[in-house]
Amino acid sequence: MPLLLPITPAFGIDPLWFGAFIVLLGELAVITPPVGVLLYVIHRLSQSEEVNLGQTITITDVMRAAITFIPITIVVALVLIFFPDLVTILPELSFAD
Repeated sequence: MPLLLPITPAFGIDPLWFGAFIVLLGELAVITPPVGVLLYVIHRLSQSEEVNLGQTITITDVMRAAITFIPITIVVALVLIFFPDLVTILPELSFAD
């Protein structure tokens, strides 16, 4: 981010849009393998008796549950690519003169 942000205006990319897009892709990265840090955190939390209510929850179960969010996030990313004004519409309305 620190390397790419200064050059985004030269390419005509709004820094606010770029930041929102990077956060969205970062969220996608933490739920997808091979990194998938959030999958391991959820799996560890699901080992608690208060959470799993006596059921055995495997890492595969957690991955299957998380996989539903991957296509949704990709669709949102594509919408932001094709309609970048959606990211900046609220800040523009709130700071309108």
